Amino acid sequence: DQLVQSHSLRAHLPRNVCVEENGDNTHEDRGAAEDQGIHHKASDSFHVSTKPFFSKLNAKDRLGLIYSSTQFSITKNQKGMIAFMTKKMNGIKGKDIFSDILNLFISGCFFAVAYNMFLVPGGIFIGGAGGIATAIHILNENIPTGLMIFCINVPLLLLFIYFYGFRSSLKALIGIVVSSIFVDVTAELNILPEAFSASDHILNAIFGGGILGIAVAFMFKRGYTTGGSDLAALLLKLKFKGLPTPKVILAVDACVVLFAAWVTKSEYYSVLYSFLAIFMCSSALEFVNGGFEKTRLAYIFSEKYAEVADALMVKVNRGVTLLNGMGWYTKGEKKIVLCVVKKNELFELKSAVREVDPNAFMILGEATETIGEGFKEVLGDIAIEPKKRGKKK
Repeated sequence: DQLVQSHSLRAHLPRNVCVEENGDNTHEDRGAAEDQGIHHKASDSFHVSTKPFFSKLNAKDRLGLIYSSTQFSITKNQKGMIAFMTKKMNGIKGKDIFSDILNLFISGCFFAVAYNMFLVPGGIFIGGAGGIATAIHILNENIPTGLMIFCINVPLLLLFIYFYGFRSSLKALIGIVVSSIFVDVTAELNILPEAFSASDHILNAIFGGGILGIAVAFMFKRGYTTGGSDLAALLLKLKFKGLPTPKVILAVDACVVLFAAWVTKSEYYSVLYSFLAIFMCSSALEFVNGGFEKTRLAYIFSEKYAEVADALMVKVNRGVTLLNGMGWYTKGEKKIVLCVVKKNELFELKSAVREVDPNAFMILGEATETIGEGFKEVLGDIAIEPKKRGKKK
């Protein structure tokens, strides 16, 4: 609710907002206002309940409304702050769009290189929709690989939209379209020749899998996905909720590789090379997308625990927790400093501790998962949850 000391806001409100002033009611479409939950209050000034109205506006429009209705009272500095905030919001949005386009373009290029230079020429089945598409292209070279990737993903995407909603599926659709187009366009232009001969299976598997992992990492960096095994795994998790998502994806990829090898009547070693490519893909994905996001858990024992804690908060910019402990040999009470940092912050942590107390005793370990402010924000191993279904009460 807004309590305003002037009549200037009245001109900026929609007609279904009701205003009361000095005990005399001024009504504009009172019935519509009451339907929207807008209440009235008599006072020396006038009271406007604008919660339903403001809830429909984005942040930029709210700032604009407040700015235009209160120009008479805000200072020059306040006007400058509002203008700065509006400009900053526009800048952030534009920056995000540019970053999305750039990452999609880079990812598409890597996809094209992986498939057209290594995987398809070497007969490597990477798993997912791409593995089936590669097998079909080997059987009939007139069928484009990218087009088949898109066609195979269509039924999966429709099921995904049904269970998870269109909003969760939008970035998957964009990722599938981008990767398919780049693979086919570059193949049609013939600008990416085969890197190795078809008999160099191990080189095609290593480079093809690694480059594909980099392509997927650029997609994941902005929240996009390429469909295939990812969509199939999330759909299977609706039935098998207790299974970890990475293991479900691995199982789907294994089934695809075995099926593709059987359809194309490939030798047994092509299956082994395909699994090597899958391993390289997942390793590259982990390194590029999360290699420096793994967290380290530090237990620090020091007589100067207070100084150590302050140094970690100031120099490493991480929160610190003090635990109570007791040395069994000395039977003396001790304070233990607990701190969680990212992998690339580990050197700063050790340096800060050594600078305060060269004799400090540190135990460093790797945390399986860290959830909370400054780290991962979602609770599960995936950030996408299925739509809630059922009759509305």
